[in-house]
Amino acid sequence: MITTLRYKEEISIMTGMVISMTIGMLIGITAGTIVALHLHNDMFLSTFIGMGIGIIVGVVAGIPIHMVAVMDGMVSGAMGGMMGAMLGAMIMPEHGDLTIRLLLLFYSVSLCVLLYLMDYEIGHTRKKLFHNPIIMTIALGFFFYVYRMLGPIL
Repeated sequence: MITTLRYKEEISIMTGMVISMTIGMLIGITAGTIVALHLHNDMFLSTFIGMGIGIIVGVVAGIPIHMVAVMDGMVSGAMGGMMGAMLGAMIMPEHGDLTIRLLLLFYSVSLCVLLYLMDYEIGHTRKKLFHNPIIMTIALGFFFYVYRMLGPIL
């Protein structure tokens, strides 16, 4: 979101829509799942908390770009929050830790692809360290190896 704010003049409305939709959806689905795993018996509250978090993040991600990006981020965040709450309510509690880890992996990889998209749109042509897919794979692998060593999340 900082990169979006910093280079808002170079980012097209379509790319801004993709940015706000991706961030709103990913945060919404992750937050909805985490909240539903903690409030396993209250589907109503976990759905609206997940939706609220997704909407707020989607709107904040779209504000620097355009009102269309704000709308896309808001709707995607709401949908992600609902889907995350459903996912968290449907899985068995003993699989909650693995689900959150898989969502974190999906979130990290999606943000890496989003950063590539933003860098391409902005027009940075200089070579950066994390533009090499091998180095990015090693960095993500190391991150998740260290993350796994920390123990269970829930």
